[in-house]
Amino acid sequence: MTSPLVNAIEFLKEFGFFDVVLPFLLVFSITFAVLEKTRILGVESDGKTPKKQINSMVAFVIGMIVVATNKVVTIINQALPNIVLLLVMIVLFLMLAGTLFRSNKDGFEINDKMKGTLMGVSLVSIIIILLTTISLDNGMSVWDTFWDWLIVSWSGTIFASILLGLVVIGAMFMIVKPSFKGDKGDDD
Repeated sequence: MTSPLVNAIEFLKEFGFFDVVLPFLLVFSITFAVLEKTRILGVESDGKTPKKQINSMVAFVIGMIVVATNKVVTIINQALPNIVLLLVMIVLFLMLAGTLFRSNKDGFEINDKMKGTLMGVSLVSIIIILLTTISLDNGMSVWDTFWDWLIVSWSGTIFASILLGLVVIGAMFMIVKPSFKGDKGDDD
């Protein structure tokens, strides 16, 4: 015997709520927020407030185009659970870090190095999540295709050239990077 809540979720699935309404609201909200923040479509005559009507219309059209494209909705529906799991893990990490580090009157303080590391790990994780959800015409994901190519080309010239290029760029970065503020040098 199923519960009424399970029946309600099944009804919403059959109705298309998760395939049409939620992806539309997600894309509309994010697009509208970005357009409002960047003011890329201009501002009103007072010079301060963004053009809400134009921003909402553009966000509406982009949201409808995304919903009309079945492949994009499939990618969104497959990627979002993993991205939400990543966000939960980041929040749990920040809660753990908040208990271990000192706090000031404004709350928990994260240094710039930790912010950069957390943002880098998050960005790489989201890119990997998206690459695993986007499938090609052969049915394999972009990530699987990349790994298959990497395994085949491991001992090839292309991979060796890419690896050598990365080593050279890394060495150049280590040589040219700015020194710390406390370093005086040998000029004393």
